[in-house]
Amino acid sequence: MKAKFGDYTFSYIGDVTYYNYLGSKAVCFKENKVLNQSTNSRATYIFSLDFTNQKKVATRDFLSQIQFNTKNLVAAYIDDIEENTKTGSSNLLILENKNQSIGFNLIVNIAKELSEWQNKLLTLFGLIFSVLLVVLHKKVPKIILFFCAYFFYVFLISGISSTQGDRFHVLFYPFVVLLIFYSVKHRNILFTATKLSAK
Repeated sequence: MKAKFGDYTFSYIGDVTYYNYLGSKAVCFKENKVLNQSTNSRATYIFSLDFTNQKKVATRDFLSQIQFNTKNLVAAYIDDIEENTKTGSSNLLILENKNQSIGFNLIVNIAKELSEWQNKLLTLFGLIFSVLLVVLHKKVPKIILFFCAYFFYVFLISGISSTQGDRFHVLFYPFVVLLIFYSVKHRNILFTATKLSAK
């Protein structure tokens, strides 16, 4: 990374993603506009820079927006979290019926519905079981608590981007399934611990 980009960092994409999506949406909220990535001049600008300067520009923008556009930055972050939680796979939006197949639209619409509900339900289950298991941390193995922490990390970090559908949340699906299985298997212990903590 030092040889190719001129410096070393864990990720170059995080800053650019913030700048293009969360930062851009916060600016749009301030100007009472709707973010459209196809006409986002901020994206055009930052991609005209080299990797090191992209990171510098994004960092400066983030610090500036925290100081001078806090309300809209927070609102954009919450909007991104909500959008990424309730929408399905963005890949389904770009499908084309080039062969004019009968029933294509029906199949795509069903896939969209399934994708949206999969995202909503697994995210909801992830939130419920992660909170429950963290509250009862004394009765829970550390590896399960790590899965909870991973869920929260992905869920919260997904707010830096928008119009992604379930692209971020797909990362925690296997862990949510494990949390559900663990909770169901140990429901008696967890139920007892919940009652005791309530007292």
